[in-house]
Amino acid sequence: RSASPTADVVVASIQTLAISPERLERLRPDSFGTEVGDEAHHIMARTYCQLRARLGLGPDVSELASIKGSSRKVMGLFKDFKPAPSAPLLLGFTATPHRPDKLGLEYIFDQMAYSRTMAEMMTEGWLCPITGWRIETALDLSGVRLTHGEYGEDYQEKALSAVVNTPARNAQAVKAYQDYCPGQQAIVFCVDVDHTRA
Repeated sequence: RSASPTADVVVASIQTLAISPERLERLRPDSFGTEVGDEAHHIMARTYCQLRARLGLGPDVSELASIKGSSRKVMGLFKDFKPAPSAPLLLGFTATPHRPDKLGLEYIFDQMAYSRTMAEMMTEGWLCPITGWRIETALDLSGVRLTHGEYGEDYQEKALSAVVNTPARNAQAVKAYQDYCPGQQAIVFCVDVDHTRA
């Protein structure tokens, strides 16, 4: 909204840049030397595709709508795409480079410049060592419908909550906490607000 057209660096969220066509149109592609994107595993989302198309770094996004749901066709569209000669360098950062919809980042980025595994990061002292326990529950997700969101396929939230947010399963989670890390700080990932309260 307020970035100067002569600014050396423009910092903005993808939502801010892609929420209005007018805002995208105000971007002058030839004035950018580099686009740096965090959370690069989301780069196949519609908003990121709109930005890349505007900067000459991706195909026309109107073509994407017609092939939604077919990851092979989407990858083909990007595989055959060549950036505009004046397009900026695209640099992406992510801690989770694997997408659940299997759309390959190799069609967006030419090479991986740097990577570290979790084990390497723990050995080098950047991450604390972890111990994991998996608690088996009688959970059956086969009847939970999937939905196609902006970041790929995911479970339909209301249906997932009905299966996951049960007194017996919640009690198992609390018991596991009490058995393995009583009194320690904990983060609990829940389906929705009702699950959190339960």
